[in-house]
Amino acid sequence: IGERLDLHQLTAFILIFVGSLMAALKKYESKWHFSKAFVLMALAALGWAISDVMFKKYAVEFPSFWQAFGVDILGSSLPAIFFILMPKQRIFIKNLKHIGKWGWTFFLVSVSMGTIGSLSFAYALTLEKASLVAVIAGLQPLFVLIFGFLLSLVFKEIPRESLKPGDLLLKIFSLILVFAGLAYLNL
Repeated sequence: IGERLDLHQLTAFILIFVGSLMAALKKYESKWHFSKAFVLMALAALGWAISDVMFKKYAVEFPSFWQAFGVDILGSSLPAIFFILMPKQRIFIKNLKHIGKWGWTFFLVSVSMGTIGSLSFAYALTLEKASLVAVIAGLQPLFVLIFGFLLSLVFKEIPRESLKPGDLLLKIFSLILVFAGLAYLNL
């Protein structure tokens, strides 16, 4: 796709990347480790990175952004269809009737917010370098931290983030790095 980062953009990228990486650290038995889910998060990031670059490359082949986005969303939905068609997963369909009004409400809000995020991200990919768009999405841990904390006050099913001084200091420092990178990027 012929994209190159200049030194200014590369410096901002590194600050944001390191800050995001630090946000994945957890303290277990007085030692700092990456979260147990880190390998899965890294695999997801790899998959999304490949998808982002491919979208950036093929989106220009479509007559409009909306057609490219539609095909992308349709393609992203295919695994769900295969999942539902698997015989062992058919119980999933039977269990849908047990979901209450609040469950459906939260599901619809979640899907709506996810769609807005995907749409915004895909459109940003058409406007800017894929590596910069992806690294700015590194703000997601900040929003997860804030909304996770707020929602955990209301809903006991949502586990709370650790508020221990060392954990908070690491989170604050990682967010400072992310914001410093974003600020530097916008100079």
